[in-house]
Amino acid sequence: MLQLEDIKQFNRGDAGDPYPGTSNNTAFDNGSKPASTGKIAICNISLTAAAASFDVHVGAGSCRN
Repeated sequence: MLQLEDIKQFNRGDAGDPYPGTSNNTAFDNGSKPASTGKIAICNISLTAAAASFDVHVGAGSCRN
């Protein structure tokens, strides 16, 4: 178990963490980093000041057809 006080030891993130972030990562699937390990893929991730949008693919776990 992790003590709440110990959380400061861990990386709190950076600008590349949110999707698509500074790394322009627009997919969360079996081939992305981090990777999905299931049969669901989240593709075409887009973020604006007003909204976030994405497509969900169920079956192969990949954004590639």
